[in-house]
Amino acid sequence: ITTADRQAIVRCIKESGRLASVVTHGTDTMIETGRWLVSSTDLVELGCTVVLTGAKLPERFKDTDADFNLGSAATAAQLLPPGVYISMGGCICAASECERDEAGIFRLRAPDSTPRAWEH
Repeated sequence: ITTADRQAIVRCIKESGRLASVVTHGTDTMIETGRWLVSSTDLVELGCTVVLTGAKLPERFKDTDADFNLGSAATAAQLLPPGVYISMGGCICAASECERDEAGIFRLRAPDSTPRAWEH
């Protein structure tokens, strides 16, 4: 995903006129996009809630997590205060505080990198 792609995301959110948006995104660069959106002054000025989500397996596969992640993201977008968030595998965290471990699991980055009890 390029800077132009990320700018297009901001443009779509602005043009929608909505206070909450869910963006489906590939998981390889989702954290980078989330952090880029956090720094977007256009998005900050809108005061909206943006939740990025994706899937380990595409939606067309039988055992995909796409439906669960999309549902979680839609709920988060309605309940969270303005900001940019990532919703994957039941973990919803601010994009600036999200990390992906070696196994591909998205989680909230702990200050000392120690996993929290609920991350088992």
